[in-house]
Parts: sequence; C-alpha cells; structure tokens
Amino acid sequence: ADVVQIFHGGKSSGFYLSSPLFYGLLVGFALIALLSLPPTLTFLRWRGAVRNGRPPLLSGNARRRLLTLLVAQAMLLLFVMPLLAVLMARGY
Repeated sequence: ADVVQIFHGGKSSGFYLSSPLFYGLLVGFALIALLSLPPTLTFLRWRGAVRNGRPPLLSGNARRRLLTLLVAQAMLLLFVMPLLAVLMARGY
C-alpha cells in the first residue's frame, strides 16, 4: 500500500526536502548507526572468541557502562523517530 501511495497521490519530494523534521529523521538514522557500532563490534569479537573455543573477553566496568549507555540512547532514538515521522506527515 505504501509503494502505491508514493506513485499515486503521495507527497512530492519538495514536501520532504522542505521539512526540518525530515532532516531530523535522517540525522536520527545516522546517529543510531553510529551509536550501534561499538556494541556491534564488541559482540562480533565475542562471537569470534566463542567460535574458537575461548570465553568472550569481558571488558572493564567503565566499558560495559559505556556500551549500555550507547544501546540505551539508540533505543531512545528508535522510540522518538516514529513520533517525528508522524509530526512530519501531519505537516508540522
């Protein structure tokens, strides 16, 4: 249904390019990608260690807190982004 709306009666590209909320969504996606890099790389290192029969190297308490904070911030952005999309669709 969404694809049909794009080609038949959807909003023009001008609508999106003139909306600050659209740019907010783009920045949000980029931030989520950047915030999820360190935890993802950590999990990949752990997976490699487990495949080789070694226990995963658990980092210090500060690193663990940093990874937890990064994941929490990414989850917060995932919660906020649909709200931005709704506001943009309503014309704010």
